Amino acid sequence: PGADPVTTSEELRRTIPIIEALRAEWDGLISIDTSKAEVAQKALAAGADIVNDVS
Repeated sequence: PGADPVTTSEELRRTIPIIEALRAEWDGLISIDTSKAEVAQKALAAGADIVNDVS
């Protein structure tokens, strides 16, 4: 709540490399909060386990 909105491309730039790096080194659950379908899809493909739709 109260966060400034970012574009889909910026959200992808900020999150996907982190998810990929976490997944490469750790097998725990990874969850991401997003309101964008493309970010959710790419996060799951990158190794996230849970998507929380915050729209």
